[in-house]
Amino acid sequence: MNNDNVLYKNARGFSPIIQYIVIYWIIAGCIFILVSLIPSLQYLFIAVILLAIFTIFYAYIHGYWSDINKYYLENIPKEINYTKGSEYAGVVIANKNLCSYKYFHIYNTGIILLIEHLRNRGIPIKIINNADEKRFKAFIYDKSCVELYIIGHGRRNALKIHKNKFIQYEDFKDAPRKRRVEQFHCCHKGGRSLAEVLGAEEKFKCHEKRYCEETINYLLNGLIYETDKGG
Repeated sequence: MNNDNVLYKNARGFSPIIQYIVIYWIIAGCIFILVSLIPSLQYLFIAVILLAIFTIFYAYIHGYWSDINKYYLENIPKEINYTKGSEYAGVVIANKNLCSYKYFHIYNTGIILLIEHLRNRGIPIKIINNADEKRFKAFIYDKSCVELYIIGHGRRNALKIHKNKFIQYEDFKDAPRKRRVEQFHCCHKGGRSLAEVLGAEEKFKCHEKRYCEETINYLLNGLIYETDKGG
């Protein structure tokens, strides 16, 4: 628990850098444009060096943030404050058998921020890592699972459970109602979200592709803010 809290505090302090990393790219781009207008190879060379530095910095920041979340997920208990029969929040990490580049978004989303938020609220938690269809459906049809938070890749109306397979949310129209469902994955291509299908509250709504920086911003300034205010 103590190690988790230390890691969480470090993550909360570090994560805003990820939010605003695009600022570094804007600055670098402006520098490149300005010096490229000057007819001098010397200044152009400096601009290229600066861009290279920013690129390396960007890759390092995201890599470090990804490692924090991956380490946390691999070591956190998969049941927290849970006793059989109690209502709980289900956290689904759909990161099984994906194309290698797809993991970047998942581990940069802010898994540690989400789970520690739920733990601070005091609600029991059950976590599915490397989610497959069978275990995902178990959460959907479990009446005790009153909140559901999904991290992975998908569409507005579906979750990618495998690199070649989607689970369609409309297939769960007969499932028990949920209190709240949040999809921390892309929500483009239309259709109804799982929250809409299950008649649940959905605060982090989206109808477009979603980037990890957006999710981190919401976790820091939306979901976690609710915790800090006793929500």
